[in-house]
Formats: sequence, C-alpha cells, structure tokens
Amino acid sequence: MANVISMDKRVAVVTALVEGWSIRSAVRMTGVSKGAILRLLESLGEACMAFHNATVRNVQAKPVQVDEIWSFAGAKQKNVRPHHVEDGGYAGDGRLRRLKCKASW
Repeated sequence: MANVISMDKRVAVVTALVEGWSIRSAVRMTGVSKGAILRLLESLGEACMAFHNATVRNVQAKPVQVDEIWSFAGAKQKNVRPHHVEDGGYAGDGRLRRLKCKASW
C-alpha cells in the first residue's frame, strides 16, 4: 500500500498554510514530511485550477483591473542571454473588481 496522508492530516496541513504558517512549521506541527506537503500543494493547486476553469465561464465584466508582475529569475538583466528567457519574466494579472474574482484566459 502506498503512503497516503489521512484526510485529517491534509486538513491540518492546508489549514496551517492558509493561516500563514511556513511549510517547515507545518512539517513540525503536523508531522507530515516536507515532500508530502509539497506534493499535496501541487495536487491542491491543480484541483483549484481545474475547478476555477470549469466553473467560471462567460463572466460579463466591464471593469477589469490588470496589473503587470515582474519576477526575478536568478539573474540580473545585464547577465541574461536571449536563449535564457523567452517571456522576459513578466506576467499579466487580471482581477474583476466588482466580482472579487480572478480572471483566467
């Protein structure tokens, strides 16, 4: 039988992380390994993305607040070669202001 985290432990881990605890603190508090917590986060993120993409459809929103996010990817601009970064490290972020919802496209 594979190692499976019980539902009670999963709830404890997710609750700790939502409350702002670090992953290491969640490891100490719940006794679940760091690797298991990271795998749980990955599967939880995929499930949330699938739910969001399946349920949020045809939203009629006129005002969309868009922000630009830049991420430092381990090198200063002067050291980046063209083959290192395709997108330039920027991402768009769209929020529907009235609906308090994140846009996905």
